[in-house]
Amino acid sequence: MKSIGLFWLKNQQIENKCEKCPYNSQEQPEQEKNNQEGNENFDFQINLWNSKVKDTKKRVVFQFKAIDFGVICPLSTKKLIFLFPFEVKRTDFYDLVKCLSLNTDLLCTVFNEDLKSSSEPAKSYHTIDGDSSNIHYLMYELSKENIEEINYDAQLNLTQITITINSNFNKDKFLAYRLFLRFRIKLDSFSAFAKKKKVSNDWLQSAFSSTYMFDIRLNDVRELSKKRKELVEHQGFKLPVFSKVHFFYMADSEEIVENGSSIQLDKRLLENDRWHTYLGDNFEFASENIAHHWKKKEEFKMSLSKVSNKGSQNTRIDTITKREPVREFTIFFKTEFSDIRLKRIVGYLFLIIILGALSSTIASILFG
Repeated sequence: MKSIGLFWLKNQQIENKCEKCPYNSQEQPEQEKNNQEGNENFDFQINLWNSKVKDTKKRVVFQFKAIDFGVICPLSTKKLIFLFPFEVKRTDFYDLVKCLSLNTDLLCTVFNEDLKSSSEPAKSYHTIDGDSSNIHYLMYELSKENIEEINYDAQLNLTQITITINSNFNKDKFLAYRLFLRFRIKLDSFSAFAKKKKVSNDWLQSAFSSTYMFDIRLNDVRELSKKRKELVEHQGFKLPVFSKVHFFYMADSEEIVENGSSIQLDKRLLENDRWHTYLGDNFEFASENIAHHWKKKEEFKMSLSKVSNKGSQNTRIDTITKREPVREFTIFFKTEFSDIRLKRIVGYLFLIIILGALSSTIASILFG
């Protein structure tokens, strides 16, 4: 399967404000250099929705298919480029920050933290702070003015979306903050991420059930368009590194999910009442849902290094902590779900009727 791609470009004006920062000294210790590089880490969250939803206005139930992206990035981010291995239209793109800013309970649920949010009417961002954590985010609203480009290449089946951050944030005022974006893309199908198959080991069950084989990839350079990656990097963009990546698959509780990845899977029941407003106006869940969660985090490894003192033959052994960030994310999982095929069921009934009639005819001939 093709990979989702994410590239970023710094706002050099914000970066230059810190040129005199003592942490930029050439004599900066290795540990402090690691911490400074860590300030450019991204956090990334993907929510893939496959749930039964009721439209309370039209009184109809339908399958809600969408993919949400939550991006936590450095405040110095000027532009982001997303590469999606499917067609995205402008009408499929929805910003979710406004919804989160109006519902504190939902915001706390998304981050699984006790948070407080504050806003200024004239600003397009909201500050998020955690009482007992190091969470300090500027939650930034996206609109059509931020969407510089949505370009679909039919030959590659690839959509490039370029998002521009139009605010120059006060670096001194928001020194401890990072930027947070969240948006949704409506999906017509899961064909970009999954292969759908019949349940082949049971002829009767195959009339009522199907399976999806999901292969989710983020920044897997082997599955990105080489020429598009080359072009984006030529424009000054680069692949980010991640401190952690979360992937959630939200599905009906009746759906069976089998983990095929080395990353551990954990599950929890979704609080439907908290998530109603997140779906959109007049929408609510029509069944219970389970959040299936995979997480990959950066690792820290200790190593020993010999250090020689200048003008002395004495050496000492120091410990160095080496950061190993997440550079790509891939998982595989399989699901089994209810999928009634009327044609097959009618065929089975027709076959049963024919076999019944045939056996009745044979019995009448033999014993009549």
